[in-house]
Amino acid sequence: MAPRPPPATEQSAIDNLASRTQRNEAELATVSESLATLTEILTTMTRPDKPKIPSPDMFYGDQAQLQDFLSVCRNQFTSRPSQFPSEREKVTYASGYLREAALVWYNSFAHNDPSPPELDDFEAFAKSLEIVFGDPDQITSANTQLDALRQTTSVTAYATKFRILQQHSDWNNGAFRYHFLKGLKREVYRELIMKGAPVDLDELILAATRIDKLLYNCHLPTKNQSPDQVGRKQFSKRQPQQRAFPRPFPETANESYPRFQPLSDAEKQRRRANNLCAYCASPDHALDGCPARPKPRRQTGPPTKGRGTPNPNPRSFGVMTAAQPGTLNQGNASAQN
Repeated sequence: MAPRPPPATEQSAIDNLASRTQRNEAELATVSESLATLTEILTTMTRPDKPKIPSPDMFYGDQAQLQDFLSVCRNQFTSRPSQFPSEREKVTYASGYLREAALVWYNSFAHNDPSPPELDDFEAFAKSLEIVFGDPDQITSANTQLDALRQTTSVTAYATKFRILQQHSDWNNGAFRYHFLKGLKREVYRELIMKGAPVDLDELILAATRIDKLLYNCHLPTKNQSPDQVGRKQFSKRQPQQRAFPRPFPETANESYPRFQPLSDAEKQRRRANNLCAYCASPDHALDGCPARPKPRRQTGPPTKGRGTPNPNPRSFGVMTAAQPGTLNQGNASAQN
């Protein structure tokens, strides 16, 4: 026996309930989407910030700066993948930092139709850059730079440059070890050889770094030593020498021999008028025989005339031999006789 169909009032109630259920399901889906969006926002706000990677420097076509430029661009793409979802956006970002010759190269194919593969693939873009602006013989260039590399500051800085060039070289461990030792400072090399240089390059770099650090600490100034005194030989201060002329008068000098003082014009006239000694004002002798007057210096050699020519007549220069006080006038009198 077939079921009896529901009355019209019951069918209407069932339809209303079904439509209401559909509306509730739609509202529930909307609320779920809003909740998921809010959860993502809250997660992003509470997530610790990633380290900010600096933007690449402008690339002008310099061969030495190409690898650094490409490396910084790749770091940007890795740290912020949401901002570079496609390869074309990566190429567009990198091309914004091209200048001069590099920008001319990019414009030569950027507007071609159809677009070249360099615009749709960053690695193809980077490879084309390396072909145009890179080193055509990077291995030989790296080997040459390794051979000329020398330590000028610390072993750490020297090893960093060595490692960068090592990536592009085709030498083996023995060749790297030899050239690393050759570039070290003499004192670091000597200490390393005396203690036994490791065979492995990594261990060799570590040992050289330790020795360089110890040598640096040995040259640091002590607590009571200034940085300017480090490594300098200390000398005692030289005592000032006393001049032999003019001679100072002794403290116990006789009052008849007073200390020398500048004479006034009136005093000079008085001594001339009274036939007194012009040096000590004594009436017993003249200026030439004054015992208090300092003796003139002896000349070590004959006076010269012109450029080293001996003077045949020393008397023309007023050279006098030393005489005892009181005997000068007698010598002149004997010479006149």
